[in-house]
Amino acid sequence: RPFAGIHRATAPAMNPNVRSCLILCVLSGIADSTWSGTVIAAFVLISSGNNTTVGLIEAAQGLSTLLFALPIGWAADKWSRSGIIAIGGLLSILAAAGTSFTVVSIARQDGLSTDWTYLLLAIMSGWGLVGGVISGPAQALYADSIPTGERSIWYVYLFAAYIISSAVGPAIAVGIFYFTADDWTLAQLRVVILIGMAFEVATGLVMFTFRDSAALDEQSEAITAAEAASAPASAPSATAHG
Repeated sequence: RPFAGIHRATAPAMNPNVRSCLILCVLSGIADSTWSGTVIAAFVLISSGNNTTVGLIEAAQGLSTLLFALPIGWAADKWSRSGIIAIGGLLSILAAAGTSFTVVSIARQDGLSTDWTYLLLAIMSGWGLVGGVISGPAQALYADSIPTGERSIWYVYLFAAYIISSAVGPAIAVGIFYFTADDWTLAQLRVVILIGMAFEVATGLVMFTFRDSAALDEQSEAITAAEAASAPASAPSATAHG
């Protein structure tokens, strides 16, 4: 048949891990920018009246991410990246439930007792672990699911998705405070935090969709090696490392 050897060009389907990580990035950006930072700090300050408590709560999350970054990476390499990501998703849902219960209870009591402070410290440490999973195994699996030579542009997409979504959270907070006469009470801050928790639950659910089997890994390297083997002898090797 004429033109039998000509095939219609079709766009390759997006790798499921790439799609999951982009969605995860958007939801995580919305969630974090909604409740984390200023909102949770204001909630703790108003309920405790103590700047030291605010500092401890804020530090717990960052310190947890720092301390567990290497163990999380080791476990992901030793066992299963998608498995560790799924555990992070479960932890995200549990932390969202714990945060919701805690802020509702504190707002009802109109004060932060010592027991609630300890519970909030533990929960914020849990959020640090979730952040470590998202920035560690999830992004590692994202990178390994992108064809060789295309990672730069896909990381631009990932960064853009996070930056754009990070503007949604403050917009939600502004909208809530605008319709409540800009009254920063525990009740109003609680509403903002609970909306953030809804997005955190969605983030956790997406973390169950990653699959190790969808990573390109050696398949991608094999394509590169095959191209290098068929290249002229004078051409630089595609598998050479600097």
